Amino acid sequence: MATPSLRLLRLRPRTTTTPLTSASFLSAQTPHRASYHSSNHPPPPGPFTPIETSILSSALPHIPVHGFTPTTLHLGAKDAGYLDASTNLFPAGAFSLVHYHLYTQRQALAARTDITNPPAPIDANGKPGRPAGVGAKVKALTWARLQANAPIIDKYPEALALMSLFGNISPSLRELSALSDEIWFLAGDVAVDSSWYTKR
Repeated sequence: MATPSLRLLRLRPRTTTTPLTSASFLSAQTPHRASYHSSNHPPPPGPFTPIETSILSSALPHIPVHGFTPTTLHLGAKDAGYLDASTNLFPAGAFSLVHYHLYTQRQALAARTDITNPPAPIDANGKPGRPAGVGAKVKALTWARLQANAPIIDKYPEALALMSLFGNISPSLRELSALSDEIWFLAGDVAVDSSWYTKR
């Protein structure tokens, strides 16, 4: 009878326990703070360091010619005054250009006060008309965001190809979600019911 019990013990998968370190304990205890829009709190820091921002912003003008490629990253590093080896700061490679483009164009929507806070229209009788509603602002902001792709539209298939790679899907979808949230926030949506989710 001892033999069957030994066989059962052998069939059980081995489990390995990892030692509990102070870093893993702290990361388990620290609550994750999700970024969200609030008028009472400062915006969360961006995903890029100042050096990365300098290189990527210098690389953006090269995209219409060289596309979303490592060559564009190298040219951006050179224009920003860094060595070619500085592109090693970007483990995602050319996708960093895509991510930076998406991020900066999303941030640029906040400056579009002509859409988010337009002057009240005046009708033919000189009386103030109804201001634009949330839906009209969402439509205008979405159109403005699409028009921001115009300078690089010939190279945009490269960006879409990079976004579809397995390792880049998550940050791409996260940025798309942030864009949707940004548009509704800038349009003045104050819904607190289930429509907050369905709109996004």
